[in-house]
Amino acid sequence: MDRVTALIFSLRDYVVLLISVFVSLILVATSEGPAVDALRGAMLDQWGSITARFVWVSQLSGALDENQILRSRNLDLAMQNARLRELTAENNRLRSLLDFRETQPSEFVAANVTGLGRQRFTNALMIDVGEQHGVQKHMIVMTDEGLVGRVMTAGESQSLVQLMTDVNFGVSARIQRNRTLGVVEWHGGQYCTLSFVPKSADVAPGDTVVTSGHGEFAPPHIPVGIVSDISDAEPGLFKIINVNPIVDATKVEEVFIMISTPEQEFNLE
Repeated sequence: MDRVTALIFSLRDYVVLLISVFVSLILVATSEGPAVDALRGAMLDQWGSITARFVWVSQLSGALDENQILRSRNLDLAMQNARLRELTAENNRLRSLLDFRETQPSEFVAANVTGLGRQRFTNALMIDVGEQHGVQKHMIVMTDEGLVGRVMTAGESQSLVQLMTDVNFGVSARIQRNRTLGVVEWHGGQYCTLSFVPKSADVAPGDTVVTSGHGEFAPPHIPVGIVSDISDAEPGLFKIINVNPIVDATKVEEVFIMISTPEQEFNLE
């Protein structure tokens, strides 16, 4: 209605003329005579021309209202389409997780990520399972792609997961291609580092890094990351090896907690 009012205001001169013609038509309609008949015909022509403009205004207002309705429907359809795409992506993701779980000999508990805590050197996930689901401190947390971190604190129904990209996290790992051993750590920034690898070791960009099974909590063979670049320039005995984590924790929505493993004696003294 506001648009109609604005249009009428912009055509106020025509409105005044319309009123004047309407009044004149009433006066003419009550009179008789040839001259009056000619005048009546001329005024009717003018009346038709003026009313045609207002018919156009009415049609334009209707078109504007219809356009608004169509825009609203288009928005609804766009939202429905986005929701369908999201459901399709979720279905594909859950199917991949299910396939992973069915092919693993270990026992897992599935969990949803309910929160992400990121500070300068401390990074963690909150998940919706805890001790009542069999989760305990130090258990491995992973996706079908690879290592995410480990349980740092287990509550009754919620747990806090320490990510690989946490300054206090470290895991024994090796180059999958040739079994070169090292320790994956994080010191800030985009990459982790594979530390304590001698400069004489054969390491190349693109090499896959997996857990070694040495240490207190991680079984072997879990993918950790991909070697990004290597430097021998720094003084010392070891290479500087940057490793791109294989799992982007900021995009994780579901995880698995490894409750048991068939290799119960994976800790090597």
